[in-house]
Amino acid sequence: MTSFTVFQLSRDRLVSLRTALDTVGLQSNPEIVRREMEELVADGLTLPGLIRRLWHFTFDMLKFGQIKDYDQEGKYLLLVLDQALQTLQRSQEQAAEIERLAGKPVARRDELEEAIAVIRRLRDYVAENWFWELTKEEWAEAIAEMERTGGVDLDEGFAQIAGVSKEEWLRRVDEHKRKYHHEAS
Repeated sequence: MTSFTVFQLSRDRLVSLRTALDTVGLQSNPEIVRREMEELVADGLTLPGLIRRLWHFTFDMLKFGQIKDYDQEGKYLLLVLDQALQTLQRSQEQAAEIERLAGKPVARRDELEEAIAVIRRLRDYVAENWFWELTKEEWAEAIAEMERTGGVDLDEGFAQIAGVSKEEWLRRVDEHKRKYHHEAS
């Protein structure tokens, strides 16, 4: 698989998060468990960005003719997306349980639903639109179309995946930057 390095990094990140989810409840102090879960939720919320980078890298590899086995690449991409979905859903369930036990909210747990929705939409898109068993003619046509149109603007593509307009997407990005990256300014 030509994009092995990026896939490996993505998979390793998911394995690390799942392993941490396995161990988060081992501490007996509910407040410590809650704070640990907050860290895991924050880490899980980075998964949509990681998956977007993987998605863009995959299309770069397509563009430069580096992918030779489209079915294998598509199946592996779906595997990573499925693992990301399962990990986020598990994080959401565990965070809710930890909130119940600790009697306090787990910060940012409510954001997991949107992260799950973004990855689910991308997964559905890949499943429906991947280049499954393309013929040489279909591949040549797809490359020619991409070269003619220049593809889709990144913000437009993210907006489509998120199911919103490009303007709404840009507003959300700006809001996120203000909310979570203000100390970097």
